[in-house]
Amino acid sequence: MPINSKYQAKYSHGNFYHVFNRASGKQLLFKEVQNYYYFLNRFHYHLSDYVTLHVWCLIPNHFHFLIQIKEEEDMRPIHKNADLHKIITNKFKNFFLSYSMSFKLMFEQSSNVFSQKYKHVRLYKEDDLRQVLMYLHRNPKHHNIGDWQNFRWSSYKEILHANSKNENACFIINLFSGKAEYVKAHLAYAEEGSEPLKGSEPSSTT
Repeated sequence: MPINSKYQAKYSHGNFYHVFNRASGKQLLFKEVQNYYYFLNRFHYHLSDYVTLHVWCLIPNHFHFLIQIKEEEDMRPIHKNADLHKIITNKFKNFFLSYSMSFKLMFEQSSNVFSQKYKHVRLYKEDDLRQVLMYLHRNPKHHNIGDWQNFRWSSYKEILHANSKNENACFIINLFSGKAEYVKAHLAYAEEGSEPLKGSEPSSTT
């Protein structure tokens, strides 16, 4: 079945995206601690020159990223006529392939590691960013796999306890006007049991 075009949004400089995928069938995407580390390592290896990873959460059978495509002057130089969307798409392809090959070798698995083509939804508004990042951080609670505030494989605590020199953490905290509001908003969101935001439509001012 074709994937809705909303889940295959075009990549462009400066824009934000919710990226996600899951393991094939009832399999796990992460079986051991080193798998989590390796997954993040491979992401940064293939994509850190082109995107900023703002928020992340790795669940045993799937993952969520909130990324931003870097501005042209901040990323690795590309040819002026190059297709940015194609470049980013290929980088993600190489990232997934790299992880899949290692995972299959480690666990002697012959079947697909990922279930389908990954999805990426553009986020247009600051409120979209807040809603998605809170959904990502409380995802462990949604799946009943532990305390989301102390979950090892998410960026929640990493952002909360980062120092003022961490530009990404400062950007996220500023979306909530401070650490106290960051915590308060997450707690309220978790209690509400909100559903994931799949994407938004551009406003008339976008």
